[in-house]
Amino acid sequence: MFGKRSKALICSNVEETIKFYQGLLEFPLTELFGNRDYKGSTHFFFDVGNGNLLAFFDFPGLDLGPYLETLGNAAILERPFHPTSLVSLVRSAIRGRRRQYEARARLEILAELNATLEARVDAAITEHKVLADIVESTDAFVQAYQQASGAIERVHFPGARHGFIGQASADNDKAIALMRDFIGRQLAR
Repeated sequence: MFGKRSKALICSNVEETIKFYQGLLEFPLTELFGNRDYKGSTHFFFDVGNGNLLAFFDFPGLDLGPYLETLGNAAILERPFHPTSLVSLVRSAIRGRRRQYEARARLEILAELNATLEARVDAAITEHKVLADIVESTDAFVQAYQQASGAIERVHFPGARHGFIGQASADNDKAIALMRDFIGRQLAR
C-alpha cells in the first residue's frame, strides 16, 4: 500500500458495504482481512481510482459511545501534499470536533431533562398514592361514623388540591360553611 492514498471509515455491515461499493459503484474490492486490533472485526479496501483506496473497518458488538472523542477524526495525508490541503483538513477536523461537543452538550441536556421528568413523575405518583390513602381513610372514617351516629356527610371538591382549606377561595368558604353547619347540628343535639 505504500505510495497510495487511503481514507478509513467505519461500517456497520461488511456485506452491505461491499455490495454497495463494489456492486453498485463498481469500485473493485482489493483486500479483505481480519483486523488484528479487534477480534472479529474486518478491514477491507476498495480501489477508487488514481492510486486512491477507500478502507473500511467494522467493529461488531462494540459500543462506540466512549470513543466519540477519537473515531471519525483520523485523516491521512500522503506526501507530498499542498498546504491548502492541510488547512482544509484542519478546518474540517475543527468543525467535526465542534459538532461532537454540540451533540454531547445536547445529550447531556436531554439526560438532565429526562432525570427531572422522572423525578416529577415519581413525585406525582407519590402524591397520588398519599391522596388515595387519605381518600380511603376518609371513606373508612365516614362509614364508621355513620354506623355509630349516622350524622355525617362527605363533600367532594373536584379539582381542589390537598390542603386547599388554608387558601382563600370559593371552595374554602363552602368547606368552612359546611363544617360550621355540621358542628352546629352536633351541638344542637
